[in-house]
Amino acid sequence: MASCNPTRKLPANQYLLTKNSIICQNPAINSEDLSNLLLQPSNRKSLMLFHTNLWMKNNLQNWKQSKFKTWLLRNAGQAPSIYDQAKAESTLRNIRNYLNNKGYFNSKVSYQTKIRKKKIEVIYTVVPATPYRINNVNVRAEDSIVGDMAKEILLSSPLKTGNIYDFSLLEAERERLNREIRNQGYYFFSNDYVFYEIDSSLNSHLLDIYIVIKNPRRFLGVKDEQEQFENDRHKKYYIDDIVVYPQYAVLNDSVAYDTLVVTKNYDKDSVQQDFFQFLIQSKLRIHPKTILRSVFLKRNQTFNATDVNNTYKSLTDLSLYRYVNIDFVPDSQFVSPTTGKLDCIVQLSRGPVQAYTIESEVTNTGGYPGVSGSFIYENRNLFRGAETFRVKLRAALEMQTSFDEIDETKFLFFNTVETGIDMSLTFPRYVGPIGSDLFPGYLRPKTVLSGGFGSQIRPDYKRYVSNVSFGYKLKVNDRKTHFLNPIEVNVVQIFPSTSFDSIINTMKDQAIKAQYSNHVIMGLSYSYIYTDQEIGKQKNFRFLRFNLESSGNMLRLAQSILQAPKGTDGSYTLLNIRYAQYLKTSIDFRYFYNIYKDNSLAFRAFIGIGKAYANSEYLPFEKGFFAGGANGMRGWVLKLMGPGAYRNSLDNNYDRMGDLQLETNFEYRFPIYSVVKGALFADVGNIWLLKANALYPEGVFQTDTFIEELGFDAGFGMRLDFTYFVFRLDAALRMYDPGEEDLNRWVIKKASLGSVVWNFGIGYPF
Repeated sequence: MASCNPTRKLPANQYLLTKNSIICQNPAINSEDLSNLLLQPSNRKSLMLFHTNLWMKNNLQNWKQSKFKTWLLRNAGQAPSIYDQAKAESTLRNIRNYLNNKGYFNSKVSYQTKIRKKKIEVIYTVVPATPYRINNVNVRAEDSIVGDMAKEILLSSPLKTGNIYDFSLLEAERERLNREIRNQGYYFFSNDYVFYEIDSSLNSHLLDIYIVIKNPRRFLGVKDEQEQFENDRHKKYYIDDIVVYPQYAVLNDSVAYDTLVVTKNYDKDSVQQDFFQFLIQSKLRIHPKTILRSVFLKRNQTFNATDVNNTYKSLTDLSLYRYVNIDFVPDSQFVSPTTGKLDCIVQLSRGPVQAYTIESEVTNTGGYPGVSGSFIYENRNLFRGAETFRVKLRAALEMQTSFDEIDETKFLFFNTVETGIDMSLTFPRYVGPIGSDLFPGYLRPKTVLSGGFGSQIRPDYKRYVSNVSFGYKLKVNDRKTHFLNPIEVNVVQIFPSTSFDSIINTMKDQAIKAQYSNHVIMGLSYSYIYTDQEIGKQKNFRFLRFNLESSGNMLRLAQSILQAPKGTDGSYTLLNIRYAQYLKTSIDFRYFYNIYKDNSLAFRAFIGIGKAYANSEYLPFEKGFFAGGANGMRGWVLKLMGPGAYRNSLDNNYDRMGDLQLETNFEYRFPIYSVVKGALFADVGNIWLLKANALYPEGVFQTDTFIEELGFDAGFGMRLDFTYFVFRLDAALRMYDPGEEDLNRWVIKKASLGSVVWNFGIGYPF
């Protein structure tokens, strides 16, 4: 047992730091901020049970030297955290400085330790003092014009009388002042000119804030071994010449260039135009106006940092350039005490125009294995306007359940074959029937035209899907993106086998019949995505996706006005196929909380609802909601959960579709070693119908019973995380099953090893 003791090899004067605690008597102070000030993290237990890092360090030392030992020590034998009193004292200073920066001057901070055998816990106690509040905010500027601008900007400042002093707000306002003043033409203005003076000599925990804005200093030379300076003024700069290098060679800037002058009209009804110089080495393979469409700078316009940033992002979004740089050079020939001119230099280095990609992966759909592969061709400058043309050829083999007793389509041990082609053409601009610039340029609008055809051959039926869509992508900033598709058309044709057709025709349930019937989806959709994730940074972040789609409404209205004839079943058709009419919406929210290095909590909440009406009795199968599977309720097989409290006493294996879905997922993710990651998870959710269906009794959503009809599972997952792709195996166990009788729903009481549902997945579940 001694070999399992993580502290057995520690010297007598050393202790294993097992826990840090911070007790703060003011809930207004952010506890997460205080935790981030700890200079010595405590040892964390793998799976919250074992100190495996220290055990590895203790026991691997006796192993024979080998490459495997070196690798294991590097990835799984990290040095343990030994208590260091000096770091505890430094942590105290960090906390005091933090409280001072938050206005809690002269606060009391202390710590004590609890020692048990060779383990130690450090407890920090924080007693914040009465906070200092802002009395007045004043501006002192050596340049009155800049001072007046600063006063105007500060009208919307959070630095208000009565608010608690916060140094971070001062720094944020310093950045904002710099940004806003530069946006008004002051190119050389920077944070270095802005200072703060704090007067805390007032009574009653009040202080005055003085924002001091200095003028630049001009170097005059050296006299008597002393550098001589004189005060200068902040100058307002205007854009002069704009020069574009569309074939810029990063490693060779000494080549000779020819000049191409290009005009740009800002308004078709205006005579205003600008002249841009393009310096080229050879024949230009892109239309110059494609580049100018992404340039938001104008000659004789005041310098604006926001316009520069939008230009940079828009040029980068063209996907044609691997290097984009924008420089400004002052015009030394223009002399004025208050204004200046800037020449703008845009340097563009082109990447490869054509690309080829081959992809392959192992798939898992509802527990059924499969393999898939695809070939992708991409041209990023199809019509010399930075248009991206993309073709994807795909094929997949998969094993699926069959309703036929005879399986005639079996290929190797797979019985399902899918093939398809997807094409898309993306224009880096607005293209449409309404105006030429419906969307502002800073939204970086993209127009996407896409289409595809796919076939699925199963033992029971053949399914052919054709689709066409036309829409727009609008990127407000790095966090907010809008997708609008005013045209979406999907045509689904199904050819059942003779035996399967007879099964369908004998069924009384019209919803299942609709799943395996030809149908047309013609409508529009809108999506909004928000995320504050910063790639490469370990920080908490959120993700939100909102979807809204509609189908058949405009078509139904047009046919009603034109008095188009109805089909034999009393419904309207398109291409002699009944089209779907419905409204559907969903919200997917995710929150990722970083506990400590590589340890995080992931939370997801999903709600979706769809309603078929008028020309449709049911949602199309492709637009319904399903529960279960590797990315949802992992304790159930995909599409075999619900709806509601439905109990499958007849061993019904038909896909179960709902009109409403509620689902919540939790995961605690942690490293094991190297690329091997672990997760503890729990899933809660179900699907429901909006109208009664005799095939699924107790499947209708009821506000007074739906809580009792939420399924619950939990389990453990292993992941191989290679950054660019993740292999995942999750073992889930049902805890609460609403599909069982009332008294037997807590199925965990009779769970066994055979009750575990295994889910193989590619990528994280959410």
